[in-house]
Amino acid sequence: MPALLRRSMDLGMMPLRHAPVTAIEKKGDHWLVSSGNEIRVECDYVINAAGAWAPQIGKLTGLEIPIEPRKGQLAITEQIPPIGETNVWTASYVASKIDPSLAPDMSSYAKSIGLGFSFTQTHDGNYLIGSTRESIGFDKATSQQAITNIMKQACSYFPILKSVNVIRTISGFRPASKDGLPIVGPVEHLPGYYICAGHEGDGVALAPITGKNLADQITSGSFEQCFNELSFSRFSA
Repeated sequence: MPALLRRSMDLGMMPLRHAPVTAIEKKGDHWLVSSGNEIRVECDYVINAAGAWAPQIGKLTGLEIPIEPRKGQLAITEQIPPIGETNVWTASYVASKIDPSLAPDMSSYAKSIGLGFSFTQTHDGNYLIGSTRESIGFDKATSQQAITNIMKQACSYFPILKSVNVIRTISGFRPASKDGLPIVGPVEHLPGYYICAGHEGDGVALAPITGKNLADQITSGSFEQCFNELSFSRFSA
């Protein structure tokens, strides 16, 4: 991500940090985006790529965007040598984001938190072990019960983890759309306004193709046919 930010700035992007958007107004043939009383940006296009917060940004122009925050809790281990040669995700965990019935038989508590398995090592040697899929709003707290379930599951796959320390826990929010598919494209009744959100846990992985498609739409009006099903208009059909 830092490399992406640096390259974007090389191409002329100007990031504004700690500048929450407070107003978006259509002014003739352009848009005026405000952050408080001090920052105002005039632009031809607005792209709402606010992730789990896309609905709040949408409300500034009267849009109801069917995206909710889906919390994921993670355990982070101490730095250790690699366990195997690759990262690991269970197929049921990947599929359950669209169809929860695909999750395997598990305890009622595990089902209630959407327990799945993901196992990724950082460059420094820490393992990120997860995860949950919880639709409980913007409560970012981690719970001992959830982390215990995550680690019990991890140890059943990799018993060596029984002797590895968990040094901290974190959580974050995935932007989950109502039908499990991202929302990418223009809002028909708001010329120049685009939505790019709702990728759930795949936002970073799908960012390159999503960004290219959206750029093509804006600059030339063309887009890949397969993106039709991602249109915001599908929710008003």
